[in-house]
Amino acid sequence: MDSDVRAVTPPGLRGVLFMALPSLLALGLIGAGVAWYLARPSAEERGRSLNREAWEASYRERAHTVPPQGPREGYWGARMAPKSKDPVLGWRDSAADVPGLLVIRENGTQELPCDGCETLLVSGGSVGFGAYASTIAKTWFGRLQAHQAEANEPVRVVVFAAGAWKSDQERYAIARALPHESPARVLMLTGLNDLTNGYRADLGYFDTVDSEGEPVPAGHSQDWDARVAFFVENVQATAELASQSGAEFSVVLQPALFEKSPLSAIEQDLLELSVAPFGGAAGIKTAYQRMADALTAAGLSPIDCRRPFDGEAATTFADVWHFGDRGHELLAGCVHRGLRE
Repeated sequence: MDSDVRAVTPPGLRGVLFMALPSLLALGLIGAGVAWYLARPSAEERGRSLNREAWEASYRERAHTVPPQGPREGYWGARMAPKSKDPVLGWRDSAADVPGLLVIRENGTQELPCDGCETLLVSGGSVGFGAYASTIAKTWFGRLQAHQAEANEPVRVVVFAAGAWKSDQERYAIARALPHESPARVLMLTGLNDLTNGYRADLGYFDTVDSEGEPVPAGHSQDWDARVAFFVENVQATAELASQSGAEFSVVLQPALFEKSPLSAIEQDLLELSVAPFGGAAGIKTAYQRMADALTAAGLSPIDCRRPFDGEAATTFADVWHFGDRGHELLAGCVHRGLRE
């Protein structure tokens, strides 16, 4: 054997460990990093955790018992069946029957009966639907019906609303319901979804391609001018539909977290988390004011319920849009006063 060539012999166990030690350390560090990353809550998990914490705090901070069943539809809609596809509306809620909590008819509407009473037809997104109230009776429209009865102006309430709907979907829902519900008054509780949902004004919450089949980017384009114009156009069209059917029409601008003062500590955290996709609170707040101004300029002076929670130091919102029973109570009072003016 050539003297310059050394035989390679297997190292002993100690040698193997010695040579492998750097790799084992590296793998250990990588493994620890992966374990930390996987254990770290995602942005969605953090959001859900804060959402639930805020909803429960809206009771605890007022020394009220937290409803053990949670929101009537369940946290994040757990009690609701998958949405029904709809060729015009895109989607609507499926039938449900949980007495006292969640009763939805086959056509996607909710009804609070009142024999011999005039009908109030309501549309909107998830807030219009009555999300995050603990029971049907404690929804804003359940409390509104009670206010109307106390004022000797009883109404049958029909709600055709669904989570994430924008004003064009509300418009089509009202057009569908008008012929067979024959309402004396039509009400849109609306505004925020048009500002927040979809990459652009003309795109819905679930849209991943536009009308020409082009992919839609993730996020929000902050196209505030277009969103205000799109919204006002749909409200005007809905008002005309109501007028043609002989019904009075009201548009209600819904409460918004970024409008509330003061904010609780939890609400401050919610605000920082939730307005980031919109470039902060300033742009969306300005756009909401422009919505109100544009409606007034179009002769559709809204019932302004953007700030019915002002002065409530306790946590009220659970996110930008939603709130528990105290919020529904305050919103119902705002709408009731607006209808009587």
